[in-house]
Amino acid sequence: MVFRFVPEEFLRWLQSSQRAPRTGVQVLATIVVIAAALVPPTTFAAVPQFRLVVSDARGVAIPDAVVMLRVSEISGKTTPTSRPRLAVPATPVVIQQLDREFVPRITVVPVGARVSLPNNDAVPHSVYSFSPAKQFEFDVYVGSSPQVLMLDKSGIITLGCNIHDWMVGYIVVVDTPFAQTSDARGTVSFANVPEGDYELRVWHSQQRAGEHVAQISVAEAARSQAVVIDIAPPRARYKPPLTLKRY
Repeated sequence: MVFRFVPEEFLRWLQSSQRAPRTGVQVLATIVVIAAALVPPTTFAAVPQFRLVVSDARGVAIPDAVVMLRVSEISGKTTPTSRPRLAVPATPVVIQQLDREFVPRITVVPVGARVSLPNNDAVPHSVYSFSPAKQFEFDVYVGSSPQVLMLDKSGIITLGCNIHDWMVGYIVVVDTPFAQTSDARGTVSFANVPEGDYELRVWHSQQRAGEHVAQISVAEAARSQAVVIDIAPPRARYKPPLTLKRY
């Protein structure tokens, strides 16, 4: 029998249970039930909004950085009291081929998600990836059904097109529910993050020294933190006009 701790209900049950003789096992069971009724429900400490701001050494905000919080596996660190589940979308995440570009250019999805790559242009494409997280190559013709990929491994997937060399896109496959792309102000905000120690990972397509990795603590007293990374200027890309050849 499970009780909500309502005094009137509990007292009625206790009175009724005392009418008949009790064995030793029944007395012990009664004590256990009473103790359980007196214990308040378990609550987990969580920060309602945990904010991270990504910038360079000059303090200039960096948009389009993928920020991830993963539970720290280092010995001696404080493990968060709970671990939210990784929510996998029921329907495929859509990355369009539009105006001879991948739209959006950067997409963050959890492990186990499916991605659809429809061609919404009036010209064909030949999409590929040689990345360890997912390797593929296929042609996408005008009006054809979109290819759907299952992404079952975390990592960075770089998208390209054999026909249009300037087309570059990225899929970041993550194994944590706390992953976002920074906005124009370099900001990400995670809701209801359990307090504890985390591994912070920051990835940007123009990073000079690879992915930024650090150990941080999430607590109510430190609800906003800054991250500094070093990125290179964007490379110039030549995108020719759409001609009568439909290139």
